Amino acid sequence: MARDGEDSVKVAVLDNVKTSNDLLLRLCDDQSPLVSEKAKNMLYEKSKFAIKNNENGAAFNVSASQQALDALEGISVENRLRRLADKESEIIEREFLKVIAERSTTPPRRLAELAAHEDIAIRCLVAANPNASPEILWRLANDPSAEVRKKLFGNYNCPPDIIEYLKSE
Repeated sequence: MARDGEDSVKVAVLDNVKTSNDLLLRLCDDQSPLVSEKAKNMLYEKSKFAIKNNENGAAFNVSASQQALDALEGISVENRLRRLADKESEIIEREFLKVIAERSTTPPRRLAELAAHEDIAIRCLVAANPNASPEILWRLANDPSAEVRKKLFGNYNCPPDIIEYLKSE
């Protein structure tokens, strides 16, 4: 079935959890970008799982997957996992900062730091935070993101002069 001319049949083969690693490796070189990309992703996920669970070849041949991944991007499995861990850490940190930016008990000093954060979603939460000082709200009134400036309208503690300023823009 993996040699079928239809991509949908090959994708169905890839969806089968019992698809062998050798077949995954072979399908990584398929002419169809859909099939080859899905095979690469499946191989990556299986290798990530195997390394995370210290499976040294019993359930998955890590060296075979590493060869495939190295060939794909010139990146070792260890470096790929390190990148994944870094990305996960970044996501966790941003989610934590969103919680801090949203809390009405967050001190204004901390809100001032978050008002300068690169993430628009975090700045939006600061703009809507009733504990944000007028100085912080003025800074956000000049934010390059219209989305951030719009959030000031919903902040019941936003001074009227800031609202008037935003309406005049």
